[in-house]
Amino acid sequence: MATCVFHGTQGVYILSDAADLSGWPQVTDGSHTFIVGLPFTPVIVTGVTGLPADATPAMLVYDGETVSWPGYAGWQAQAAADLAAEQAQALVLIDAQAEACRLQWLTPGSGQALEYQETAAEAAAAAVAPDPLDPVKFPMLAAEMQAQIGAGVTPAPTLRQIQQQASAQQAAWAVAGTAIKQMRRTAKLKVSAATTIKAVNAIVAGLAWPHP
Repeated sequence: MATCVFHGTQGVYILSDAADLSGWPQVTDGSHTFIVGLPFTPVIVTGVTGLPADATPAMLVYDGETVSWPGYAGWQAQAAADLAAEQAQALVLIDAQAEACRLQWLTPGSGQALEYQETAAEAAAAAVAPDPLDPVKFPMLAAEMQAQIGAGVTPAPTLRQIQQQASAQQAAWAVAGTAIKQMRRTAKLKVSAATTIKAVNAIVAGLAWPHP
């Protein structure tokens, strides 16, 4: 019976006899065994690639001329299903991590988001308006000013100072939000294009989200 030595990148070596390989140098990458300095010439079989890490010679059929893997189609289908499941989980995880990152600058909630939008719009308009700013025209900014005064912030902020604070916060969020979006979309596109679970995991593990 032929002896099979699996090679991670070149397919499968089918040796022409069952020679004792125990005395020959062997190295392993954790999944496959490589034999160094074989005393005979192996038959290099192509077309049988993508073997799982737990592959064994028993999975293959060798008739003395050719090798076949009867279970290849089933394994390939299962591998594709496993990859798709891992990709789906990774995409959800990336979105969750992006949202957690955003919340370093923002407060959750759709109503809160509207408040941020209105405040940012008022700050942009107030930035080009002359002093003194009219609280009636800028109610969100005025509400923040009164909140800080009511909380005992000293010295009491002016409406112009509130506008400057809001503008600075908006500018900081614009930079962070852009970085988060680019990182999130890039990671998701890479995950969708990945061909192995190892690659998917590496993409997620390599994410370095921004911090304030």
